[in-house]
Amino acid sequence: TQTNYTIGEEGKNYLYGNLAYEQDKFSGFESQSSFSAGWGRRWYETETSTLFADIGPGVKYDVTRGNAPIASTSNTSFIIQAQALYTHKFNEFVEFKQYLVAKQATESGDNSIYKSETSVTAQLIDSLQLKFALRIDYDTEVEPEFEKTNTETSMTLIYSF
Repeated sequence: TQTNYTIGEEGKNYLYGNLAYEQDKFSGFESQSSFSAGWGRRWYETETSTLFADIGPGVKYDVTRGNAPIASTSNTSFIIQAQALYTHKFNEFVEFKQYLVAKQATESGDNSIYKSETSVTAQLIDSLQLKFALRIDYDTEVEPEFEKTNTETSMTLIYSF
């Protein structure tokens, strides 16, 4: 989750606070959580497109997935988080979104996280939409039996009221 507080007369700059928590049975981690705060800006805006990007320091807490003989371990590290969101409306019924986030650990050997989510949402009728998405997660430091890259493809039916 993220909250933004607009600063400045033009309304392009903002301060943000970001809190994230994830449990993924297919990754090498039981859970990953992070908190960061910093500065962001709306860099580009037209009638059909926007680009937001922000950056700030934070802290990340990872709990590795333990296997029978090996217990799970935890690691806390300081991070620099940078993220960007680009949206483009092709027309009133179809929207494209590209979201990128990097949680770069400041210490060598600590896990850094990179995520990308690309989606296209199409309005079917007034309150019903269909969303196609591709998500790619990459961890730099994982146990040898786990993959560093995790991909997820989804199709979601969205009903808004």
